Amino acid sequence: MRAAIASALTRHELELTEPAIARVERWAQEVQKHAKRSNLIGTSENDRIAEELIADSLQLLHVLPSAPVHMIDVGSGAGVPGLILHGALADAQVRTSTLIE
Repeated sequence: MRAAIASALTRHELELTEPAIARVERWAQEVQKHAKRSNLIGTSENDRIAEELIADSLQLLHVLPSAPVHMIDVGSGAGVPGLILHGALADAQVRTSTLIE
């Protein structure tokens, strides 16, 4: 999964710290573990998860302000994009996320 995430980040000109990549990878592993049983996402393939869920969610990093923000993700199926963004931004100072289902 790590290689698929790194490749997707490169294609989309996104940079994450190693701890952020580890958090996003952990999310992907948990979703994959439950994907077949609960159909949380449409695929369990590493490349598709990295491209269609992770990289697409992280595109929001291009438009977020550099100052700390509070994000609200309403109706977050499998935590997309909220949990992915939170994992990516947890290294930044005082960024918070609220997920509402």
